[in-house]
Amino acid sequence: MAQQTTNQYRRSLAGSIGAGMKSVMGAGGRRYYVLEHKVSSKYHKAGENQIIIVDQIELGRAPSCQVRFDESFTTVSRRHAAIVKDGDNWKLVQLSKTNSTYLNGHRVETEWYLQNGDEIQLSTNGPRMGFIVPEGNKGLVKSIGLTSRLNLFRKQALRPYKTAITTLACVLVLCVAGATWKISTLDNQLQQKTQEIAGLIEQNSTNQQKAEQLTQELIATNKKIEGYEERLSQMAQETREAKEQARRAREEASRAKVGGGGGSVPSGALKEQCFPYTYAIYQLKTVITQPNGEVQVDDEPSGPVGTGFLLSNGKFVTARHVTETWYYYYANWGDERISNFLMMENAIVHNGGDIEVTFLAISNSGDQIQFTNKQCNADRSGDAAATATLENGMTVALKKSEVDAADWVTVNTSKSGLPFDADLSTKLPIGTNLQILGFPYGRGGEDPSAPSPISSHAEVARDGLDVNGTIMTSNDDTQSGNSGGPVFVWENDTYTVVGILSGSTLEKGRVVPISVIR
Repeated sequence: MAQQTTNQYRRSLAGSIGAGMKSVMGAGGRRYYVLEHKVSSKYHKAGENQIIIVDQIELGRAPSCQVRFDESFTTVSRRHAAIVKDGDNWKLVQLSKTNSTYLNGHRVETEWYLQNGDEIQLSTNGPRMGFIVPEGNKGLVKSIGLTSRLNLFRKQALRPYKTAITTLACVLVLCVAGATWKISTLDNQLQQKTQEIAGLIEQNSTNQQKAEQLTQELIATNKKIEGYEERLSQMAQETREAKEQARRAREEASRAKVGGGGGSVPSGALKEQCFPYTYAIYQLKTVITQPNGEVQVDDEPSGPVGTGFLLSNGKFVTARHVTETWYYYYANWGDERISNFLMMENAIVHNGGDIEVTFLAISNSGDQIQFTNKQCNADRSGDAAATATLENGMTVALKKSEVDAADWVTVNTSKSGLPFDADLSTKLPIGTNLQILGFPYGRGGEDPSAPSPISSHAEVARDGLDVNGTIMTSNDDTQSGNSGGPVFVWENDTYTVVGILSGSTLEKGRVVPISVIR
C-alpha cells in the first residue's frame, strides 16, 4: 500500500450536490460504496451498512459531516477525514490537524487510495469502519430504488449546504406551483445564485476553522475544572444509588400488578401470539400530481418503511408519519430540522396537487394487507396551517401535524388480531415493562416472503401520560423502521397492546396510547 498525493481536497458543489443529482437520476454506470460501522454510536449502530452515493463525504463530529459521530468520541475531530472520488478510484484524505486517521492500521499523513475490504479508523481508539465496494450490477447506483436514492441525496448531498439548498428548493416549489418564468431567465438566475452559494460556502469554511480553534481553547479550559467535576460526581453517586434502589422497588411493585415479563412469560409466547399480527410495511407505488396537472409515477418497490399491526376489532394500525410523511416536514429527522423534499411534497398537496402512495403490509404468517394513504383514518383536527414565502414574494400554503398523540392511522379490515386495553394504556405505572416489535432499519424485513420482526424492550418513565398525551419510555428505541410498531404489556397470561411506537422526545421514547384511535 503506497501513499499517493493528488490534487488537494476541497469540498465542492460538484462533488456533493452535482454527484448526488447524477445518482438520483441513475446516470450511466455510477457506482456506490458502503461503510460498515463496527462500533455503536449515537448516530450509527454496530453492523449498520451506510450506503454512499456522492463523490465526496466528510467524517467527524460536525453537523455538516455526512458520517457523523457524537461528542463521546473525544479524539474524533469535527472535520476529521474525507472520502473523495478520484477518477474510478476512492481515496481517504486526512483533514484533522490534531487527531490521526488510520487505514488498515497505518497512519494516513495526507491521503491513501482505498481498496475493497479496507478498514478505516478515526484516531487510535476511535470508531472503525469497513470500506466495501459491491461487485457487478449490484454496485451500480441505479440498482437502488428511487425513494432510497432521494433519501440518500438529502442526507449526503444536501447536509453540508442546508442554507443554500433551502433557496434552491423554494425555486423548485415555485416551478411546481405553475410559475411562468421563461426558462432562459430562470437558468441565468440559478447560475448567479450558484456563484453566491459558492462564496457563502468558502466563507463558512473559514468560520469552521475559527470554530475549531475556539473549541480547542474551551477543551483546555474545561480540563482545569475536571477536579471539581470529579468531586461533584462522587457526591452525586450516592444520590443516584438511592434513586436506583427506589426505582427497583417501584418496578417490582408495578410488575406484581402489570407487565411482569421475565421468567413469568412462557417460552415462545411472543412468536406465537404476536408475530402473525405484526406487519412489515413496504411502499409499492407513489403517484405525484403536480399543481399544473403533470403526473409523476414511481412504481419501484422499496424495503420496509415502517411497522404496522392488526387489532382484534379488525383495525390495521400504524404511525401517521409512515403513511403521510409530508405532514412532518418540520420535524427533526436525524440531524436535520427541515426536510426540503417533504416541504416540497407538502406544498404540492396543499396548492392544488395530490400525492397517492400504495403500501403492502406483510406479516410473518404470510398474510397481506394492501392499502393507500387515501384509505387511512386519522385525527387531522390538530393539523396547523402554515405558509412558506418564495424568493419572488409568492406565498404557498402548507400544513403540519404535531408529533404527539395524533401520530396514528387505521385502515378498516374484516380480519381479527391482537387484544388491546385502551383504559390501561392511559394509566401505566412508572417502571412497567414494555415489549416492542418492529423492523429497525429494515432488519427482519429483507425477505418480503417471510418477514420476522425484531424484539426490543422499554419501561414506562413516568406514571400515566406525558404532557403531550403520549406514554414516555425510559429508552429511545425508535430507530427508522420501528415506527408504527405495537407496544405490549404482559397481562393475564397474554400480550396486550397498549400503544403505537411513534418516535422520541428529549431522547426519551414516545408511544401513542392505543386509547386515542377510533
